[in-house]
Amino acid sequence: MLNEEAERKILAAREAAWNKAVAGLGGAPEDLRIELFVYRDQGEMREKSGVRDMPMYSIPARRELHMIRQLAELDSPHEDLHILARAMIGPAPLSALYEGLAVSLEQSEDESNLAMYAAAMTEQQRMPSIAELLDEERLRVLVREGVGLPAAGLFVRWLRAGTDEQTFGRAYTLREGGADALASLLELETGAMEESFAAWLRAQGNAANADYQHTKMLTEARRKGAAGDRAGELAMLMQALELRPDDPETLYLMSLARLRGDEFAAAEKVLVRLTGLTAEEPGTTIHVLAVYRLGQALDRLGRRDEALARFREVLALPDRDDSHRRAREAIGRIRSRKAGD
Repeated sequence: MLNEEAERKILAAREAAWNKAVAGLGGAPEDLRIELFVYRDQGEMREKSGVRDMPMYSIPARRELHMIRQLAELDSPHEDLHILARAMIGPAPLSALYEGLAVSLEQSEDESNLAMYAAAMTEQQRMPSIAELLDEERLRVLVREGVGLPAAGLFVRWLRAGTDEQTFGRAYTLREGGADALASLLELETGAMEESFAAWLRAQGNAANADYQHTKMLTEARRKGAAGDRAGELAMLMQALELRPDDPETLYLMSLARLRGDEFAAAEKVLVRLTGLTAEEPGTTIHVLAVYRLGQALDRLGRRDEALARFREVLALPDRDDSHRRAREAIGRIRSRKAGD
């Protein structure tokens, strides 16, 4: 049984998810109601619903939404979109269209997410064709390889961009015939349709390539740092800063690398720059943590009064990642050392 607080949290999350779904599809039938089933965990879901290895799923024909509590408390609209799309457009027998529409709209808040996948596919020369995506067996393989769902989302985004609402509706409810049937519906030759999608995908990937390369560099920097390869970590971070010199995340990671290497003056320089860049949003986690880390660097440089000022500044900001406790402890340590002098 859920207590009132848990119920309120879940209902708030589901309302937010529903609003995202409605915004994505441009409306909803007034009489549409969804029955929500929430399970304690995957074990209870398996016991009561008989569904294995799926912590969240929907049954659009019955307007049912099933999910474990942990996921019910998140505002992902993915399954809501399945139900709403069936109510507004109709059933989608082909998985690439069924899942692709949900993926494309789910990612609409941050257009760069799917574009980053396009950049990866372009770099790796692994761009699924429409024929592959509309082949159920081949799509399952692509999903296992981690390519299928983002490729389906990109495919639906391309399809919606090039068709009117009525034509997209007919494509979404297409039952059989694969790429040839879709090409016929679009009044294109199959080869021309495939090339149009491939060219669009390459354009999306090329546009997002700088962001993709930057993300790859940060991932590699974290990997090298975790492996104790400090020189490699710094090299990757410097490359990332050449590409995105004012990126707050990269600057913060560089400051941490400098602090771990006892390069406190270098860390101070990076952190002064970072706090200046993020000062217009002082409540953000990265700004609060940057001010705290600046206090650490100043303390290690022997500039105690300046360090105290930074730690007191942390206490005046919102508490982020236990920053208030850590700042109070740092203040206490500095005062103890001062008293012992």
